[in-house]
Amino acid sequence: MRSQRKNTPQIDDFGPIKIVMAHVEYVSFHVKFIFENTGPETVVIVKAKYRDCQALRGAAVIVAQLQLYCQPAAPVVRLAWAMSIPDDVKTKKVKANSNIELSGGDKLSGETFFNVVEPGDSEALDLLTTQERLTFHFFASETNEYIYSKEIKWGETQRLECAQIKSLAIEHFETGVENFDFMLAKESVMNETEI
Repeated sequence: MRSQRKNTPQIDDFGPIKIVMAHVEYVSFHVKFIFENTGPETVVIVKAKYRDCQALRGAAVIVAQLQLYCQPAAPVVRLAWAMSIPDDVKTKKVKANSNIELSGGDKLSGETFFNVVEPGDSEALDLLTTQERLTFHFFASETNEYIYSKEIKWGETQRLECAQIKSLAIEHFETGVENFDFMLAKESVMNETEI
């Protein structure tokens, strides 16, 4: 067993947790986590094969984007993310921002979903309207062992977009949904999008 650095997160630190999306290769979900020095923030937990996580360690770049899908059964807010190593790390500068189109061809990518009428998900979105970073914690799916964390800037543009997306999602829930079924709406989004 590899030694753990002091203060590294453990998978149990994030429990009890509700896994909102599962894929054959990995699990990705969001969770509110209270850090001693900074207070609560929304983080993304990724469980993937150890070798896949290690292959992307170091110079890999994470791009994350919030999206709103107004399905007939419910509004669905999706946080899609992709992690890859730029073609030429030394000369190519890549910034994570919400205008980059995500593609299913990236080396490691995932998604997590927010239900705006579920208090925990609503609070997680509220935190994304104020926090200035988004942290991804990577764990080995084989052992639940912590591997590393990566942080991306969650800038003013992303915070404003998050507030607008949440507002539009609530409006859709209040005016456009007759038979609410978030799981059905989420499944429909998963079928029409790529990760």
